[in-house]
Amino acid sequence: MKVLLTCQEVIDFIDRFLSGELSETEARKFRFHLWLCRSCRAYLRTYRATLVLEAAVREAPPPMPEELVVAVLRARK
Repeated sequence: MKVLLTCQEVIDFIDRFLSGELSETEARKFRFHLWLCRSCRAYLRTYRATLVLEAAVREAPPPMPEELVVAVLRARK
């Protein structure tokens, strides 16, 4: 049985880890690799930050209609 995960396996499993889909053994191996590997810890941090930004973009208001933008710009002149 393989004990250590490679960096590529960590990247491949990251979605399943964050969603709680890994088995306890897989999750333990994943966490152990993160404990050993600074690069993968940094990757996980940036991956989580990307998910937060993605969620914020989805919650952003829709863009303003172009006609409204033009009207506001005309009114400012």
